Amino acid sequence: DRFLLRLVRSRSTRWLTTSVAANQQMHYALNQRITQCSSPAELIRLLESRASVDPNLSQLNTVNLCTAFHRLARLGLKSWAEVPSPIRTALVGGLQKCQFEPRHIPNLLWAFSNLRQSVFAYSNGSEEELFETILSQAVAAVDRIENPQRLSNVLWSLATLQRRSPLLLERTASKLLELFVNADLNGPTSDPCAGFKVQELSNVIWALGKLDAGDGQLFDALSRAVNFTFTNPANADLITPQAISNICLGMVQSSSASDQAKRFVFRSVSEVIEPLLPRFTEQALCNVAWSMAKSQIALPTILGHIAVTLENRPMIDVSHWVGVLWSFSRTEFFREPFYLLCADRLSERIRELQNRELQSCMISYRKAGIHAPKLITAITKEAERRGLRVFSI
Repeated sequence: DRFLLRLVRSRSTRWLTTSVAANQQMHYALNQRITQCSSPAELIRLLESRASVDPNLSQLNTVNLCTAFHRLARLGLKSWAEVPSPIRTALVGGLQKCQFEPRHIPNLLWAFSNLRQSVFAYSNGSEEELFETILSQAVAAVDRIENPQRLSNVLWSLATLQRRSPLLLERTASKLLELFVNADLNGPTSDPCAGFKVQELSNVIWALGKLDAGDGQLFDALSRAVNFTFTNPANADLITPQAISNICLGMVQSSSASDQAKRFVFRSVSEVIEPLLPRFTEQALCNVAWSMAKSQIALPTILGHIAVTLENRPMIDVSHWVGVLWSFSRTEFFREPFYLLCADRLSERIRELQNRELQSCMISYRKAGIHAPKLITAITKEAERRGLRVFSI
C-alpha cells in the first residue's frame, strides 16, 4: 500500500511538472507570436483565431494579455473600435482578473494613452473599470519600479490622458525624488540624471508640470539634471527640439518649480538651442517663447534666435505667430524686423485669427510702438465685419 501510494504521488508530481512546463512553453510560444505581428490587423486575426476555440481567451496568461493590449497600441491601432467587440470584451475581461507585475503597469498605461479617448468611447464601461484597476495596482507597485523609462511612461500616460490620480502622483513623485536625491549623494562620480535619458527626463518634467505634481525639491533636482544633460557633450545628439519644448512647458506650468529652477533651465537651454533651430517646428518655437513669457524670464539670446528662425520661414499657423508676438510683447522683446514681417503676413490672413487673437495683435503692436498701419487697418475692418467693437487700448 505504501509502495502504491508513493508510486501514485510520484506519477502525479511528474504529471503536474510536465503540465506546468507545457503551459509555460505554450504561453511563451504565444507571446512570441504576438510580438511578431507586424500590424494591428495581423494581431487581431491571431486573437480571433484563439477566440474561435477559446471565446474568453482564458488560456492567455497575464503576460500574453498585457503584451497583446500593448502591441495593438504600439502597432498603430487608430481606434479601439477597429478591434471586433468580442475580442475587446475578452481582452479587457481577462486583464481585469490579472494581478500585474510592476513592469506591466507602465506598458498598459502607455497603451491606454496611445489609444487616447477611443479606448473609453467604444465600450460599456469595462475599459474605464480596467483603467481604474491598473491605477489602483500602480499605487502599490510604483515603489518597485526602478527603470527610468517605465517611471516616465507612467507620468507621460497620465498627463496625456489628463487623468490626475493624486495618490499615484504622490507616490511616483516621491520615488523620483528618492532616485535623484540618492544620485546627488553619490558625490563627484554621481549621475545627477539618475539614469534618465534626455527624452525620459523631458517627459517627466512635462508630465509633472501638466499635472501640477511634485514639490520644489524635486524640480530643483530636475533642473540640475537638465543642466548636467545639456552641458554634457556626450548628449549632444540626443537633445531634440521636442525635448527642449517639453522641458520648458513643464517647468513653467508647475506651481512648485521655483523661479531659480526655471531660470537655471532656460539658461541651460540657451547653451544648446542655436544648432537645433532648423529642426524646430513652428509650434515648438512658440512653446519655448510662451514658456519664457509666462515665467517672465527674458533671455534675449533665445528670443532673438526664435525671431530670426521664424523670419526665414513661411508662416504656417497664424496662431503660433500670434503666440510668439504675445510672448515678445510680454517680455518686452521688440525686434522690429520680426514685427514688420509678421504684420505683413498677418494682414493677408487676418480672417484666420480668433477674436482674442485680433485683440492680442493690436495690443502687441501698440505696446511695441511699431508702426504697422496695414495690419491695424485689417484688424479694425475685420472686427467691424464680425460685429465686434473696435478695440481700444
